[in-house]
Amino acid sequence: MQKHLDAVSNRDLVSLKETMAPNGQMQLILPKTEIIKGVDGFMDYHKEWFAAPDWTFETKILNTEIGQDVGMAIIEIIYREPLRDGKPYFNRMIVSYDLKKIEGKWYVIKDHASSIEKSTGTK
Repeated sequence: MQKHLDAVSNRDLVSLKETMAPNGQMQLILPKTEIIKGVDGFMDYHKEWFAAPDWTFETKILNTEIGQDVGMAIIEIIYREPLRDGKPYFNRMIVSYDLKKIEGKWYVIKDHASSIEKSTGTK
């Protein structure tokens, strides 16, 4: 899980792809958007996002539950931009990740983000 979080924080598409299931299984669920399905859709979204300058992404693992072949993690994430519409911006989120063990290796198969607090005052 930490490799996945570090890949996002460091805008590292290669490392991020290594945390994705080789069978293409993935769902990205974000506020006010339709589900982005599949590894290709997930990677396309992140490629576009990673091109944006000056944002930071701080993570804290709050909880994990790992079974034999599936697991979950709950992460607090603080996303910041130095300026958005002329003002500093932040978004504090709780993100749940589902993981699946495939051929002895863990992969992220779902990323579901919920905004808890934003500097804009909207969720």
